[in-house]
Amino acid sequence: MLYRGKSVQIFHGTSDKAYSENAKIIVFDLVLFPGKKIMLKVKAANLLKYIKKWKLVGYPKFDPLINNTIKSPQLFPKSDNRPTILYAPTWISSDTKLHILNFSKHGESSLPIFGKEIIKALYLDYNLIIKYHNRAYKENNIYNEIDELIKELSAEDNVKCIWDDNIVPYMKAADLMISDISAVCYEWFHFNRPIVFANPSPKNYKPSKDIHSNTYAWQTGDVIYQKDTIKKLVDKNLEMDSYKKIRNNIFKEAFHKPDGKATERQINEIKKLYHSIENKPYYWFIFTSYIKKRLQSFLAKYLHGKHKRKQNKHFKLN
Repeated sequence: MLYRGKSVQIFHGTSDKAYSENAKIIVFDLVLFPGKKIMLKVKAANLLKYIKKWKLVGYPKFDPLINNTIKSPQLFPKSDNRPTILYAPTWISSDTKLHILNFSKHGESSLPIFGKEIIKALYLDYNLIIKYHNRAYKENNIYNEIDELIKELSAEDNVKCIWDDNIVPYMKAADLMISDISAVCYEWFHFNRPIVFANPSPKNYKPSKDIHSNTYAWQTGDVIYQKDTIKKLVDKNLEMDSYKKIRNNIFKEAFHKPDGKATERQINEIKKLYHSIENKPYYWFIFTSYIKKRLQSFLAKYLHGKHKRKQNKHFKLN
């Protein structure tokens, strides 16, 4: 479909995963960045100059939150004064190539390693929301194992497993979030509350200041490497939020103008693109679009191959 007219790239979030640096981004006619962070990653990958038109618009997903049109679900009794912890692991990868690059057979998800351990460590003292990733494969045994553990512990009243498209209402209800390598970490920064990271590959991953690293966000919180530190780190961060300054700095870098008007800016840019071609003869427009997109696609394949060779060389050296 990229070759049959105009196309717009809209990001689902701002993540430390390498998707944004895929060279195919240059095939789009308009790229709408949620903030500087992804734009700078694309620029550093030597791709920004090949994009026809781009704009910083912000993050439409925040608009209902900023405009107070979103409500949090009442999962626990109002009389329950225990803090609420949100555990939001990313999806479990089944791609063997990713296993090699990510040093883990689970990809970048902490769920198989720490999911049950987080429940056992926290259920007595906290309310716990486990928000599964939309890309979760329900046939994976870990989900059944977690359900069985909750029943075994008689923890159904204060441990809730959620399958939902939107995590924001559950973020709004939480006092602290545990995640791993996911775009939701950056979304959580909007709430200015502490975060703890569950390491999906404790022997290989550590916090990084490199914007291209998939653990760049880990500068903003403590990292769980062993199961016996889970409760200690949660207690510590609820008592004292020592990462507030760097978390807020990275939030500003990640999202452009969180003012409730990102959707409006996004729509306006798409309208401008439409108005630039609305009077062109249809068949001529389709033909010229196809030729231009094919040329861009060939360039994207070349740049992608070049990036892969560089990545593989870096991987072998390390």
